[in-house]
Amino acid sequence: MSLQDSYCALETLPATFAEGASLSAPINLHGLRLFGLALPSEWTEASITFQTSADDGSTWADMQTQDGNELSAVATAGNCTVLDPLPFAAAQHLRLRSGSSSAPVAQEAARTLRLILRSV
Repeated sequence: MSLQDSYCALETLPATFAEGASLSAPINLHGLRLFGLALPSEWTEASITFQTSADDGSTWADMQTQDGNELSAVATAGNCTVLDPLPFAAAQHLRLRSGSSSAPVAQEAARTLRLILRSV
């Protein structure tokens, strides 16, 4: 493997939801950019929205697009959702939400999905 291959290699991190929770545990992206989400086949159907923290997880803010809409991703059980990495360029710490801020969806059991990351 060349240095270029190792520099651009994909990595994954778990995003864990406790049973009955709509927010994941906090995730440190370690300077990598989010490119996709791999959902477990047991995912309780809901879109995914995102929160970020600029102070190492003390306070959290919903991520929004430039037009003020909540940043969201389609999340289908057992599938991989490819994301535009640009909105995550300034995010170091993330939490994922099952559903939206106005309509969160509690996961029926503990769930772990995989964040697909890459350095840019």
